[in-house]
Amino acid sequence: MKNIDFETMNEWINQQGGLIQKEAFFEEEDAFEEEGAQFYQGNLSVDTLSVSPCVVIDGNLEVADEITWDFDVGLLVVKGDLRCKTFDFALNAVISGNLYASEINIGSDCDYQLSVGGDVYATSIIENGHSIEIHGQAFCSEIVSKLNHLSIGGKVISRNTSA
Repeated sequence: MKNIDFETMNEWINQQGGLIQKEAFFEEEDAFEEEGAQFYQGNLSVDTLSVSPCVVIDGNLEVADEITWDFDVGLLVVKGDLRCKTFDFALNAVISGNLYASEINIGSDCDYQLSVGGDVYATSIIENGHSIEIHGQAFCSEIVSKLNHLSIGGKVISRNTSA
């Protein structure tokens, strides 16, 4: 990965169009000028990924262990598919392709959003105070919306219900 400034990151985001251009934004750029954004061209496979504060993957991402973060704000952008063990990333994430995870269980005090452009494949999706927008379909045995917003293929799952 290479470190890029936020102006370069925003130029890349604007060139992508679609979901990435619409949903990928980082409002705390001024506070994190020194850190900048981490950018990776192509597919990436890692044991652990630290999003500190922004990571942009121009390809597919596979994380064997966990996705961590060092700050109370952050942004993960994946132009392709994301494969991970458990998705519990409680900051903003935009996945242009599909999301594959054993389980998705996220809560962020209703501050952040997960946007998936494709389908989600997981054993369960549990929204516990996190906005989740899945533009495709969800293939899983349990879907629960507890506090915020969960939308799958344009259909909103009511709070405090299971689908």
